[in-house]
Amino acid sequence: MKAAHANEAGSEHAVASTYYQFLEISVRELLIEKGVLSAEDIRNAVEEMDSRGPELGAQVVARAWVDPQFKQSLLQDAPAAV
Repeated sequence: MKAAHANEAGSEHAVASTYYQFLEISVRELLIEKGVLSAEDIRNAVEEMDSRGPELGAQVVARAWVDPQFKQSLLQDAPAAV
């Protein structure tokens, strides 16, 4: 009984994943087709996001501990400070 339930839950997850994958591909292709973004723009954005990790946050926190000016900048406008 539990195995059947686990199978159903896994199947629902697979359907949801497939749906969102299809949606992502459709939106991406439409943005490229309409000239809103290029394939290179999307690739660059994905590569930039993939390059980020927890170590970036740790570096920001460590710098804020030792640099009061950076800490103040971070508190006022974090995206600009980083």
